[in-house]
Amino acid sequence: MSLVVTKGYLLARYDYAIFDEVLVFLNQFGNRFTCLALGTRKITSKNARALLYGNYLEIELFYTHSNEKMSKLKKVVAINQIGFNYASNLALITVGDVISKLPNTNKMWFDFYQDILVKVLMDYDKYQISVYVYLVFIKVVFRNVKLQQCSKHLCQNRQELKLGFSFYNSTLVCTECSPQIKQLTSFEIQLLLTLNKFSLQDLDFFNKTYNINWKSFYLKLHYSFNEYRKKINQLYKK
Repeated sequence: MSLVVTKGYLLARYDYAIFDEVLVFLNQFGNRFTCLALGTRKITSKNARALLYGNYLEIELFYTHSNEKMSKLKKVVAINQIGFNYASNLALITVGDVISKLPNTNKMWFDFYQDILVKVLMDYDKYQISVYVYLVFIKVVFRNVKLQQCSKHLCQNRQELKLGFSFYNSTLVCTECSPQIKQLTSFEIQLLLTLNKFSLQDLDFFNKTYNINWKSFYLKLHYSFNEYRKKINQLYKK
């Protein structure tokens, strides 16, 4: 192992053993890395005080390239702190979760994280920001939103389809055939389909008025994303 010092943000944290955690970070170059953090679940842990979502961190770790061993956190210091109320914002949890599950990361995703952080600090609606995070994931990773061919004869008439979005299939799917997917409203579907025609910048997302309940839309996408994450994790285990 070699000692590495870098700067970045905490993306995700998972309990490990009694007092330890597995932490996922994204540094200023867009590199994502995972490390074992000993004792960070203890009240007396000095590292734990800095480990809040949205804090800009200096991270010292013993880094390994081995797939059989995990890097280990040595020390973490908060360069900039945003406060607990902002650190617990749903949008920061969502963006960390999404970037943690990307196939690959780069500098764009570091810039994207900072863009979301700015919107959180400006008190944008947490559900609308979280929906935006999912839309960016869909646009960048899947490119286009498609309609999966329905498997039931009764659903062949597309005007009668009840649609939801499946992250696992990367398409709009019929909720009659896929009951685990939550049905979207026509306005939510329309917003998803605009991703095929415009770049995210062209959407001017936060300056437009939408007839959408952002909390409801977020919950539908969040549920589908969790199903996607579970299936991806199952594939990794195999």
